[in-house]
Parts: sequence; C-alpha cells; structure tokens
Amino acid sequence: MRWTLSIFFAFLLTAGLAALLFYPYGQSQRPRATDVEPATVAPAVVSPPHQFANEGKRQARTESPAESAATPPEPEPGVRPPLRAAADKEKLLILDWEDMIPPDWQPDLFFQDYDIDQLDDDDDLAIELLDKLQEIWAAAPVVEELDGRKVRLPGFAVPLDAEPGKVSEFLLVPYFGACIHVPPPPANQIVYIKAARPGELFELELFDTVWVQGTMHTAGFSAELGEAGYTMIVDKVEPYTDGGAIVLE
Repeated sequence: MRWTLSIFFAFLLTAGLAALLFYPYGQSQRPRATDVEPATVAPAVVSPPHQFANEGKRQARTESPAESAATPPEPEPGVRPPLRAAADKEKLLILDWEDMIPPDWQPDLFFQDYDIDQLDDDDDLAIELLDKLQEIWAAAPVVEELDGRKVRLPGFAVPLDAEPGKVSEFLLVPYFGACIHVPPPPANQIVYIKAARPGELFELELFDTVWVQGTMHTAGFSAELGEAGYTMIVDKVEPYTDGGAIVLE
C-alpha cells in the first residue's frame, strides 16, 4: 500500500521522463511554428511552456500612447497565457503535455500535510488517502479552450486492440510505461485516440513513440488501462522525430 500511496509522487518523477523526449531545452528540441509548411496549413500557434515564467518580462522601452493602446497587455510573470480562441480556432496548435493541465490545478496541495512515507500498509489513513488520490486523478480537469482545436501532440501509444500491429484506437500518454508498468497519469494527461476515417487501422505496437494530429475534444473516455480526459479524432499518426522539419500533407 505504501508504494501505491506514492502514485502521485511517481507521476511527478516519471512525468519528468517525458521532458527528456518531448519538452524542449529552450526551443531546440520542440517543433516550431516555422516547421509547418505555410502553403499547406495555417501557421501554428505555439505557447512554449518553458517560457511561461518569462512572460511579461521584457526590456523597458518608451512607447507612444498609440503604441501602448495597440499592444495587448502582457500576462503576469509565472502566469500561463490563455489559449487564443475564436480567431485562431482553425490554426494548428502544437501542444506540450503541460498545456493540457489547467494552471490552477495543484493536486499536490492535498497531500502537503501528510507524511506518506510514515504510513503503514494497513493504516486507515493510508487507505483513505489512496481512495482520495484515485478520485483526484480520475476527475482531473481539462483545458476547455482546447475543445475543437486542431492540434499536434507527441506521446507514447497504448493500443486498446487485442491484435498486435493493427490498431483502430489507442491511448496516448506522456511517458514510457504509463498505464502498464507504472501508475497511469491523471485524466488530463491521457488522450483517447480514434481515427477520423471509419475502418482505418494504425500500424502500432505498445509504446511506439508517435506524433498525432487531429481535432481535440474535451470529452472523456473510460478504459481499463486508464481514464482519458481528452478525445482526439486523428487525421494523421506519424513516427516521432525531435528535429528537422515536419512535413504535412
């Protein structure tokens, strides 16, 4: 029970593995808006998560009243800027996994008053905390602004079909082993992937690393391997690459 109670902390640790693949060091490791061919798709709207802490920090300069009026207000330092809505609805948004977590969702606060390492396996409090943790994970809130957005997201595939290699639906998770070898992520870190074209099959094996591209919906999906907070109707599934241009058809 004690290791199970550490699911939350295991998530924080294993989610860090995703950073090694999918989160940029600066901007060198992530797809850029310029990687998308302008002739085939609208320019991507990129909100680099590692720049959130720097938002609002800019060198002081003198602006005329007209310039000030035309310049949108900068968000406060450390505050994630909201996703652009209406005007950018049809633009391709290249996501990082942390973009899918509401900025004000902080489940760790629930456990800050408990010393989990000191709890025994059969402790009533341990059982109570575990039940509460599972409720928090399953009810993890999503980012509603992503509903209906055209997005591109990297991750590991967890097929839901029994036949190896021929996959009609799968879960996309941010780190290797999720849902199988280690505790599943919270619902807002699992995406249920379904093909846009009926009968389409994907050539995928367990934990293949892929890019998925399609329309994101904030509709949940319940599977034995985990509760997905998002559903994506995909137009394209491609092997993951962390460098070079992304060519879209």
